[in-house]
Amino acid sequence: MDLYERIKKIKEQQSQKPSPAAKSSPAHTPSPTRKPSPPPETAGSRHETRREIPPAPAPSDGAARARSDGSDGLDESAPAESRGWISLYPMVWTRVLNYELSPPSSSPHPGLGWNGSGWDEYRYYDTETTGLSSGAGTYVFLFGSGRFTDQGFQVQQWFLGDFPWEPEFLTAMGESMEEEAVYVSYNGRSFDYPLLTSRYVMNGLVCPMYRQLDLLYIARRLFGQGLERCRLSDMEDHVLNIRRELDIPGSEIPDLYFRVQREADLEIEGKMPSAYRDLEPVFAHHAQDIVSLARLHIRMHRELENLQQGVLTPAVSVKGAARQLLSAGMEKEALDILREHAAGQRELLMLAGLLKRRREYEAAFPVWQKLFETYRDHDALTNILIEFEHRRKDYSSALRLIDRVLQEERSGLKEELPGLTPDAGRDPASADPGGSGNRAAQEHGAEDIRIRRLEYRRERIRRKISRRG
Repeated sequence: MDLYERIKKIKEQQSQKPSPAAKSSPAHTPSPTRKPSPPPETAGSRHETRREIPPAPAPSDGAARARSDGSDGLDESAPAESRGWISLYPMVWTRVLNYELSPPSSSPHPGLGWNGSGWDEYRYYDTETTGLSSGAGTYVFLFGSGRFTDQGFQVQQWFLGDFPWEPEFLTAMGESMEEEAVYVSYNGRSFDYPLLTSRYVMNGLVCPMYRQLDLLYIARRLFGQGLERCRLSDMEDHVLNIRRELDIPGSEIPDLYFRVQREADLEIEGKMPSAYRDLEPVFAHHAQDIVSLARLHIRMHRELENLQQGVLTPAVSVKGAARQLLSAGMEKEALDILREHAAGQRELLMLAGLLKRRREYEAAFPVWQKLFETYRDHDALTNILIEFEHRRKDYSSALRLIDRVLQEERSGLKEELPGLTPDAGRDPASADPGGSGNRAAQEHGAEDIRIRRLEYRRERIRRKISRRG
């Protein structure tokens, strides 16, 4: 008897034995809100025994209305139905919140991705989960999707009260999803979307959120300079100027959900247990995340528009904006922004690299000169010498520049390392690969290599001059 047959026989024996609970309470019946465990599946029977889930009723748009200050304007001590929650299934609820937020009059900037999509095609979504891993044991218990309407910004939330009702929960969510919509998230490409997809697959369903736009990567490029982290809360603090009061930290949400779930009276079919009132801070936190996501998208759109019109705000990175436009295939627009706003070394290096790639050497030459004179950039020096020697054939200018640089390099070596000899610096610190003595020797070696290359180039140019003469 192989291992499979032995396991099957043990399971059959266990299923024939009555449980202790059944012996002590013969009249016990399963809870009306907790679904009984399904019978063991046999090969090929999964799809045959899967039941059909009826469509969920759609909540009205006026189920709950938010105040203009960003709070949901609901009485937390009131019953769930008066707070806007509508029961779709015994342990699945939904509600709709409306906020006073309108999209810009202009179309979304093409540099943000999905060119051609209108503001009404975006769906801003977020999830709250039972953990931070994306493994099979992590559930989504709260899902929200926001969109722009004629009345403002509308957020719909779906809440799962107990795990056996996950198929109904996912089905109710999926009925509102549209294949042609663009689903906007913050770190959703790495966490929310893969987790949602896996939950749908494990329940034999399909997640139709095909078109994804993750604002985390754009936020890092545009606003990440000077910030240690680029969480959505950091964007609220430094970019959107939003201050949350009495907000629950995201790391505490899973523990609170499990505690409330244990305390909830799950025998009340169709009504949200009173214990779930303790989750109102989670619901408010979740809705605010979605609203902040839409506000951040609008801010990104306006900053890119302002840059193309010549207006630069301190919060925006010029190099990051150019990188974002390049990722969207807008090389000409990125080049225009760099030409107008490039000031630091990184922006100038990016500008010179783009011009060189486009073979616009005459336009890149003054950028290389500025990089060398201001930052002593040796790559810029190499490109200047190539321009003099190979394109302009201006050997005298190349020799003058090489002589000047060699004099500066040698005098700099004497000042920084006046007593350096091949046998010097044998102290304990230099024996350590990370010691300061070893780093100084490495820097000296790099400078020595640069000097030798410049001397070789000078001799080559002198031979060209002699052959010409």
